[in-house]
Amino acid sequence: MKRKIVVLAEVIPGNDLVDIEVVRASLQGLGEVHITVLEEVALTSRSSPELTQPFWFYVRADEELPYLVVGGPGEIEGTVPSSELVDELQEHGVCTEFHAHYPRGDRYGVPLYASEPMLAEARVAEHFIAAAEGLEIVCKDRRDDGTEEIWLKVMGRAK
Repeated sequence: MKRKIVVLAEVIPGNDLVDIEVVRASLQGLGEVHITVLEEVALTSRSSPELTQPFWFYVRADEELPYLVVGGPGEIEGTVPSSELVDELQEHGVCTEFHAHYPRGDRYGVPLYASEPMLAEARVAEHFIAAAEGLEIVCKDRRDDGTEEIWLKVMGRAK
C-alpha cells in the first residue's frame, strides 16, 4: 500500500528559514515525495509596493530584534522577519489593527491608549504608519503581573 503524506506549510515572504529542498530531502526517508506549491506569494519590489498579504507582528522589547511575525494577536512565538520585509512595510505599509494586553489595571493603572484612540495611533506610529481611518484598537487587561504585549496587523498600501 502506498502512503500519502500531506504537509501544509505557510511560507512568509522575506523569510528564508525554510528551504523547500531541505524539506523534500527530509521527507525522502518516508517514501516518494511530491511537493506542489498551491499559491506563491512574493514580496513585491519597491517599484510596485502592493503588499496584499497581512502580516501580524508581535512587538518585543528587544531593540535589536523588535518584531516576530506571528499568526495573530495573542501569539508570542513566531519567526523573525527579514529586515527587507520590515523596511518595505515601514515605508509602504499601513497598520490596520492594534492589539494590546497589559498587566493588572487595578494595580498598575490602565494605559492611556486603551481609552484614547489618538494615543493608540501614536503607539502604532512608533513602528508603522497607522491607518488614516478605521484603525481597530483592542486592549485587554490580562489581570496578572506580566508585561505589556502588543500586536500590530500591517498590510501594504499603494503609493
